[in-house]
Amino acid sequence: EQHLNVALVHNNMGVALQAQGELGQAMERLEQALAIRKAALGEQHIDVAQTYTNMGAVLQAQGELDRAMGFFEQALAIRKAALGEQHIDVAQT
Repeated sequence: EQHLNVALVHNNMGVALQAQGELGQAMERLEQALAIRKAALGEQHIDVAQTYTNMGAVLQAQGELDRAMGFFEQALAIRKAALGEQHIDVAQT
């Protein structure tokens, strides 16, 4: 199923699994959410940026800091392009 609501559920499950310490399963769910969101919304959508942020957080929790930074940088670039440099969501990234 490639519906955006399915992507949202995968994303939310990924966040919940991260909170439970199930980092491998969290990343799998987030990867599924990312694939659906990119296919439906394009590479530069804010929802894609949110998934990148969540994936970065999982990698950070796993101690994979260099990879995490890559995801955070992608999220930041999308948010800057979509919202502008001064938007609060850009500052919080």
